[in-house]
Amino acid sequence: MRSNVKLVFMSRGMDRRRLNTSYYNIKKNLLYWRVEFVFHMFDSLCDLDNCLSKINLGNNNGHSKCSCNTESVVIERVDDATALFDEIDKVVKERGKGNASPLLKQYVGVERKDLNLFMKIEPCSSSRVRFHRIDGSVALQSAISNCNLIEFPTFEVALKAAVKRFPTLIQDVPNVEGDSCGRDVDG
Repeated sequence: MRSNVKLVFMSRGMDRRRLNTSYYNIKKNLLYWRVEFVFHMFDSLCDLDNCLSKINLGNNNGHSKCSCNTESVVIERVDDATALFDEIDKVVKERGKGNASPLLKQYVGVERKDLNLFMKIEPCSSSRVRFHRIDGSVALQSAISNCNLIEFPTFEVALKAAVKRFPTLIQDVPNVEGDSCGRDVDG
């Protein structure tokens, strides 16, 4: 796999496997990914582990028993040279206007420096979910390099104020030399 991405496929019939539309274009030498962005809006009482345990693919209505709301936006055919912030900008501009999603409206006009992207570290115990912070200004290929993916990449998008809601590996294991995505935790 390019960029040392470890791509794990689920068994046939599993939702994530069925929904995966990523493919490789031989003529253009490009990977076209299905990319999922999960936009978060937290209130002060939200428990991230509780919220994440209730996320269902295709559920765009938030969580019924949780004090945070999410909206999942799927983009098909994202080539691996595309910067993540460029895709997020398109989503917010297209879906954050008019009668669109109230949650996405809260992201309209937010500067890139105030957005944070995270990707769940795989494999990971469901009781101790951890994340890797992703630089949204880099291309998709760079963002997922040396990572483990299940079917396609999913990025959690949160405002700067919610960063503490996404525990990263370095917070739990301060003396490790690298995280599960193969990156140094110091840099």
